[in-house]
Amino acid sequence: MQSFSRFQRFGSATFLALSLTAGVAHAQSDICVNGAGGLGGTPTFDGRVEGDVGWNGALRLNLSPGVGSSTAANVQLGIVGSTLWLGLVVTAPTISPDTTVVLGFSPNDGHTANDWRFHISPFDVAPPPDNTANLHPLVVNYWRESATWNTGAAAQVATAGNWQYDGIRIFKLDNNHWEMEFRIPMTTSGADATGLCLGCSASGTFKMYLNVLNTIGGTSPGVAQDVWPAGNIFPAGFITQTTPNPSSWSVGSIGPRAACTGVKLDWSQIGVQDPTNASNIVTNMKRFAAVTETTEAQCAALGDNANSGSNGPANIFTAKPTNTMTTDAKVSVLFRLANWGIPGAAQFSALGTPVPAGCDPALGPAHQCTGVTNNPAAEATVSAGTTGLFNTTTWALNYKQSCFYKVIEHQCIHVDMDSTDANTRFLNKSVERNMDFVPASTYQQKAYVNGNQGPLPSGHTAHRFLLELDVDQDGPIAGGNPTQPQQVPDQPQANRRTADATVKTGGNEGQVPRFHDPAMAAQGHSHFGEGVTNMYQWVARGYLYTGNKIVINGHEYENLKPVGDFGYVAGHKGEISGWTSKFSGERLKPVPNTTNLYTIEVPPGEVATVETVISADETGGVTPLGGNLKWWVILVILGLLLILFLIFRKKSA
Repeated sequence: MQSFSRFQRFGSATFLALSLTAGVAHAQSDICVNGAGGLGGTPTFDGRVEGDVGWNGALRLNLSPGVGSSTAANVQLGIVGSTLWLGLVVTAPTISPDTTVVLGFSPNDGHTANDWRFHISPFDVAPPPDNTANLHPLVVNYWRESATWNTGAAAQVATAGNWQYDGIRIFKLDNNHWEMEFRIPMTTSGADATGLCLGCSASGTFKMYLNVLNTIGGTSPGVAQDVWPAGNIFPAGFITQTTPNPSSWSVGSIGPRAACTGVKLDWSQIGVQDPTNASNIVTNMKRFAAVTETTEAQCAALGDNANSGSNGPANIFTAKPTNTMTTDAKVSVLFRLANWGIPGAAQFSALGTPVPAGCDPALGPAHQCTGVTNNPAAEATVSAGTTGLFNTTTWALNYKQSCFYKVIEHQCIHVDMDSTDANTRFLNKSVERNMDFVPASTYQQKAYVNGNQGPLPSGHTAHRFLLELDVDQDGPIAGGNPTQPQQVPDQPQANRRTADATVKTGGNEGQVPRFHDPAMAAQGHSHFGEGVTNMYQWVARGYLYTGNKIVINGHEYENLKPVGDFGYVAGHKGEISGWTSKFSGERLKPVPNTTNLYTIEVPPGEVATVETVISADETGGVTPLGGNLKWWVILVILGLLLILFLIFRKKSA
């Protein structure tokens, strides 16, 4: 998202926020697996993936369908000796006995009897305590014949002593975050059952399928699928009878191939050029400041040329794609915007919308919006092995445009790459970013959930969304350091139209909490600078109920389609006692017996508004006495008492 406000200076105790949304991956399905390890050795086999330096050099794939800087699930693959290591990192709405990892491998040798399918159930009915590593999975089922495994063929059950069971370890961080390591022996024959053959085909390639099915029970049963290759999900039906055909799986190899290279664009490499330092990319966009209108209707009533000459300065839009190919690439980039939150299908608009009405540069130069130049940026060469710079697209908002972005100041920025060169490959063709930096001790922001999400499920008049709140924190807390924030929702009331949720973090002595995602921590420190002392992650992950039902272990779940995330990483300078956040909105309803799940219904053509308030609970700051504000109060009281004593003594004399 973009903040369309003036740049401001930060005070000594600054609250900064980094917000994130879905980034459309469009990633190709070729993977090249290299060796894992380095100076820190090879991975430790205990179920932990994040933070284990032994995974250095491993291939990482985001399983979620493009979620910007915050990824709900990812997989890492690396070779250690004659073993393939697979590591999963999962953020889930909940965990349950029906949580299932489906893993498919094929030697791609033309023999269906040599294909493998695994169904791994990590958890029992009673989940283990938080921060428990080295767990064995609850159940591992596997099949060896892809021609018959969707017909109801019986599975084989792996037990202790089998590599299919002994090679798996689980780490449970908490009820929403867990990880898994799978050590898979590599063989030289596809018919060998003692492992997998990853180089038996004539092309030296194998095929892989991965689907993490996270189940939600209770009054809103659903299942979210994090899958590779992207989009290859289970349709309605029994999970044991719906695995996609291996012909649709991703292609992999041990070592590099040309098919694994291409042009890629990261969410952190798009934005607006910092006017104080051209080498930096920021997310604050400047508009005309002195807008008097206060509602969207008032803005819409303005003429396109209202207050002519009252324009904001030119904002320089920037994208820095990297070419990993051994040949030059030709690339052009197009910028679009949508309201912050869950935009809905086809809701991204051209820069400058809505002035004039219907402007769309994709239709040609004559359809460019007012104040915008060079969108899309002209095609240019990005040399082999280098990073390109596209910074010719500008936008100076006129008065009417500034009015709209005063009322709805935060927008999601979308960048799409294209090429006229048939030899240019894209590892991800488009990406989105929504980042805010807010100088305040309390941050409050609205988000929009759009009901235009495609066809409605049969029998429904509105789309139903599930919103999962993923909260985390990093940094010391005064008076005790919490291990994980707790979500405390309001209790639903009869006929209530607004639901509120409050998060309050408190502490356990002797521990300093850290983000469970090291990449998120690194991004936060990069944006906030060395002076930041505390960070807080608040992410709302959006899912859409589709009406299709999947049956897992005899239990029926409605298929959930990921439709985007929105949220923040907040940073604070100075001592705090914890974080408080509140999530509210008309139509928003807490899911009973949960602490982080909400549903909201939005009909097509309508938009629902939700609001977030995040506060850093300050202790008063560090004083010269090394304490907090109460010591200053005590000192002032003692000083007043001393003055009164001296006055009384003088009068007595």
